[in-house]
Amino acid sequence: MIAYPTHGNPHEDFIRMRRHGSEENARFFDTFFGVIIRDEIEAVITAALADISLPFKVFFSSDIYYFDNEFDGTKI
Repeated sequence: MIAYPTHGNPHEDFIRMRRHGSEENARFFDTFFGVIIRDEIEAVITAALADISLPFKVFFSSDIYYFDNEFDGTKI
């Protein structure tokens, strides 16, 4: 499955899905929420490191953190 945010990049913002359990006990987890919040996380880290006098670039690997479908403030 390819899913990415509006104005996103389908080559970089790909989504991974996992299924746990089977039949009526199946639960699905995906990495889409990580893609959605990636820019915000990178901006927060960049701001925190702004006083360092060395060049740096921040990357958040959003395709390794799986979330369930309940998006609330506890996910960050």
